Amino acid sequence: ITVTVPENLPNNLNITMVVDDTGNGTGTVVELNELNNQAFQDIQLLDIPINPLEPLKNCDEGFDQAYFDLTLSLEQVETNGQTISFYESFEDAETDSNEIINPTYYQNSVEPQTIYLKVPAEPCYHIYYFDLVVENCPPHIPQVFTPNNDGYNDWFNIQ
Repeated sequence: ITVTVPENLPNNLNITMVVDDTGNGTGTVVELNELNNQAFQDIQLLDIPINPLEPLKNCDEGFDQAYFDLTLSLEQVETNGQTISFYESFEDAETDSNEIINPTYYQNSVEPQTIYLKVPAEPCYHIYYFDLVVENCPPHIPQVFTPNNDGYNDWFNIQ
């Protein structure tokens, strides 16, 4: 049985199950045993925390793209040695789908891009998110320039 519960419901609530619904909210069940007509099960809805982290920033390598080491975000998270997974969407993190395979060398696809990470925690898990921000960094200008035609430091190229 799959039950989808809207986020705005309180943690304590009654769920009514209807068997063989005819489409108008009533159901018909042929009883073979009249002694088992009621069953109650207490359930507790768990809030899955979704926590923001500081963004990761890197220099623009062209077209608002850069390479990021997503594992640097783990400095902000208590992982307790757990295996952490990174995802491009909240839905993927919830369903463990489309995990980012190489989080140490990840190229963003849009700017800014939100990344989600999932940390196992009893009784369920925690989800964190952070943005990848591409910045225009100042160019690196060499401090030594010797145009003496020896092939070393005769020119430099700023892109």
